[in-house]
Amino acid sequence: MIFNIDSAMKHSYSNNDTYFSIDIIDEILEEYLDALLDEGSKILYSIEGTLLEEEIFAEFDEFMAMTADENSNFESDTEEPPFEKITINTDYKIKTSLEEPPTDFELKPLLDNLEYVFLEEPSFLPVIISSHLSKEKKNKLVSVLKKHKEDFA
Repeated sequence: MIFNIDSAMKHSYSNNDTYFSIDIIDEILEEYLDALLDEGSKILYSIEGTLLEEEIFAEFDEFMAMTADENSNFESDTEEPPFEKITINTDYKIKTSLEEPPTDFELKPLLDNLEYVFLEEPSFLPVIISSHLSKEKKNKLVSVLKKHKEDFA
């Protein structure tokens, strides 16, 4: 089969006179089914819409017997240790920085227009604010932050 891409590109989408496609699904399916039949696979045929239940159950029983034999041989060779029960503490609660303030943190240098303010003394709960605020505005901001520190700490 030769597929001429140049001639396919010359035709527009609106031209319905010709149709270009490559259909290989049927060929692949046929090759796959032939390979299954060549390997000696057994296909169950249907009789009036119902499968042969006896053949299905017989094949299932054979399979289960084979796997049971394999499992019994495997289990006799190795002995598995007993499982340990693991208990998980569900009462664990992550403490906030208010309940347990960090003691070993490092303050990084800030730009000239920023400064650190601490909501708790000595040097706990640092907050970065503008350094251009007046003393009065800075005190008001710090008091509001201290009042609502539980909301963001």
